[in-house]
Amino acid sequence: MRKARLDNKGLYEMVCNSSNLRLAWEKVRDNKGCAGSDRVTIEDFEQDLDANLGGLENRLRLCDYRPLPLRQVIILKKDGSKRKLAIPAVVDRVAQQAVLNIIGRLIDQEFEDCSFAYRKGRSIYHAIARIERYRSDGYTWVLDADIDDYFDEVDHELVLNAFGKYIKDRRIANLIRMWLECGVQDGFVVKRREKGLPQGSPVSPLLSNLYLDVFDEALSTKGYKLIRYSDDFIILCRERPQADRALQDVEALLRELRLALNVDKTRITNFTTGFRYLGALFVGSMVLAPRPGKKVEKTAIDEQLCTPIVYDAAIGAEMETAPGFLITNEHNGPSNQLARRSTTANRQRGTGYHGRSSSFYPFADAHIEISALADYVFCRNAFYYRHVLGFVYENQDMLAGRVLHETVHSDSTTNRGGKVVLTNRPLFSRRLGITGRADVLEQKDGGLLPVEYKTGQRSTLWPSIRVQLCAQALALEDMTARPVPHGYVYFTESRSREKVSFDHKLRCYTIRIISEARELQRRTTHDTIMPSTKCFRCSTRHMCLPEETVRLKRFAREGVFKHIIK
Repeated sequence: MRKARLDNKGLYEMVCNSSNLRLAWEKVRDNKGCAGSDRVTIEDFEQDLDANLGGLENRLRLCDYRPLPLRQVIILKKDGSKRKLAIPAVVDRVAQQAVLNIIGRLIDQEFEDCSFAYRKGRSIYHAIARIERYRSDGYTWVLDADIDDYFDEVDHELVLNAFGKYIKDRRIANLIRMWLECGVQDGFVVKRREKGLPQGSPVSPLLSNLYLDVFDEALSTKGYKLIRYSDDFIILCRERPQADRALQDVEALLRELRLALNVDKTRITNFTTGFRYLGALFVGSMVLAPRPGKKVEKTAIDEQLCTPIVYDAAIGAEMETAPGFLITNEHNGPSNQLARRSTTANRQRGTGYHGRSSSFYPFADAHIEISALADYVFCRNAFYYRHVLGFVYENQDMLAGRVLHETVHSDSTTNRGGKVVLTNRPLFSRRLGITGRADVLEQKDGGLLPVEYKTGQRSTLWPSIRVQLCAQALALEDMTARPVPHGYVYFTESRSREKVSFDHKLRCYTIRIISEARELQRRTTHDTIMPSTKCFRCSTRHMCLPEETVRLKRFAREGVFKHIIK
């Protein structure tokens, strides 16, 4: 892409304008943040705001502005490593934001289309959608790479030269140089910065993209399908040899920028094997991402998946419909194929969801375990005692089932004959108000199919089993925005499985069961069910006392208790 030469007339005067400085202050205030090396907080700065902004304006107009040393803040990561932040003083953050207000978009519009980080109107969802598009076009080999210590290794002269190609005003360039070379206060000593971008400065994101823009342009010119998010990037190729050549070209380009790849985080893989990028897991044609707020390291594919965020790859867009939620309707055409973002919720087994209700989710206030639906279909008495009153007595059948599921629930991902198999995966549907876990999820034709494990030999697929499996499918469809046409029930003793098709009749019946079970869950009493042959093997029989209850009701009808009432 040929870069345009920007009009630099009057840029510095626009930076120094009092209205621009006040707008910059408002952005700094909204971003909050801690005090700098002068220990002046945002609240302190605001107490004498007019004087502080007026003084900054005068110093900028007279070219007498000098930034204060940066305050070093060390953050411990989960893996024990340290991340060093360099925080400017509040007044310096205002000055940097004032410059960004004027030149930010002028430079950003010149960046390559493959860059997605720190840019307005772009997010990881757009990057993931682009990856999906390339995969559909046949680019199935992936160079997954990461630049080693990128922000600490940026060469000051190279970034200033890149900046000078767009902004010719020396006064603005001098401001950028001062912010780059600004020392870091360490106790009573101020250490000079020879290289690197200070993580914590408002101008650093723009400069980081600017520094790698020549890298983006070179790879795009060579025909590579590059997706870059800050220092983390992938290149998609049609064949393995092309990915090998891409790796060589990347290493050569980074050497020119005085950078290097992080060897431990760089590899060549493909969609069949699977890989993680931007927190999303790509396996075959499936894309699963963790819930918001949970950072996922780019390691092996067998990391446990969290409840995923799902978006439509054809659109690559997200649409806020209620606080914290996104709605997906994949079946109503491209115009409605919008993203759904799952919310952070309490999905631990045996607990309810305590979150915000929404008109889009009428059942948000009372979540039911999917396994409890089987109990409801089997016997409403058993459901009431186990899941409303919390009375659980484990008989032989329940013990065998619990041992089986503890064996199956090993939290793993395997590849069996080209088929990806995931075990013990959380399922959740805020729309239906159900939560639970799938024994096994199998990938097939770009989708996931639930498999429920049951003890015993091949037997009749009772309605309780069908409802439980169908509820898993409904939750899975809400999570992945992909249809789940059928699932399987696996019988451990016979080592055989039965296919269950989720037709319209079964889906409607399952949704009705969910509604009825929720209604019973809210009640403080329930109507006793007449006993049947299935009562003899029920674990709640000694609490329900079905025969005794029927006998007492008959006595009441016959007037046996009249003398007691009198």
